[in-house]
Formats: sequence, structure tokens, C-alpha cells
Amino acid sequence: MHPFLLMQSLEHPNGREQFDKLLLGLLRRVLDTNKRVQEAACSAFATLEEVIYLIFEPFLFEIFCIIIIYFLLFSGGC
Repeated sequence: MHPFLLMQSLEHPNGREQFDKLLLGLLRRVLDTNKRVQEAACSAFATLEEVIYLIFEPFLFEIFCIIIIYFLLFSGGC
């Protein structure tokens, strides 16, 4: 999605709420048991991050928690 269009959608009355749901759903998919779902979620997250990294600031704690859990689960740490 083009950054301008995303910023326009966030200005919509329900835009931020919809974005929050999208981001948290995407992060949950990173921890999916299906490897292809994980790969797709990581790829989508990386693409989204490149476009709107400034909007991620309020979600940094949740993002880092998911990343830590991901590495613990898939590096044999758990």
C-alpha cells in the first residue's frame, strides 16, 4: 500500500482501530504453527514496516515481545 493512502485511511474515524487490529492480527500470524503462514506474516510485516515505521512506535513493546517469543520457539530455546 502506498504510504499516502495508508496515512489517509488512518485519518478516517475508524482507521486507527482498523490498523491496530490488522497489525496485531499480523503479529499473531508470525507465531502460527504453519511455516508458510509464518513466512507470509513476516514478509507482510517487513513490507508494512518499511512503509510506515513511524506509526509502529506505540506498538514497539508488543512487536518486541512477539519477536522474542518467535525466536525462543523456533531456535529451540523453549
